[in-house]
Amino acid sequence: MARKKSGKLAAETFNASSQRIWDFVLEAEGAKVSDQAMTWIYEAALIKTAVAFEKLMLDCIVTAVNNDTSTISGNTGIEFPKHLTDEVCEYLVTGGGFFDFKGRDGLLKTIAKFVPKNHYLYQVVKDRSIRTH
Repeated sequence: MARKKSGKLAAETFNASSQRIWDFVLEAEGAKVSDQAMTWIYEAALIKTAVAFEKLMLDCIVTAVNNDTSTISGNTGIEFPKHLTDEVCEYLVTGGGFFDFKGRDGLLKTIAKFVPKNHYLYQVVKDRSIRTH
């Protein structure tokens, strides 16, 4: 049975993915590869990190919607039940398509559709002072 989504699980998954990507880059740096190959390795690592971040944000928004549907109910005019399945929440966020946002401002606009601006997820993404390293 699949585990229910949670912000903590999403963050742990992102951290593990990021560490595997970093380990891959370090291993590649130790190998004798051409400059072109190393460039492609860095590019692949950046793309994989961006995908992992998108997954983190999607999972966090799905978790937030599942925990409180009041914002999406207010934004759509549709009264949603208190809790929805993760699949329904993901559909509401993606519209059945891909999860995409244009930069930090686009991510904030997307998050604001689903949670109030005083929600921790919105506040963390908004806070420019937060650094991971």
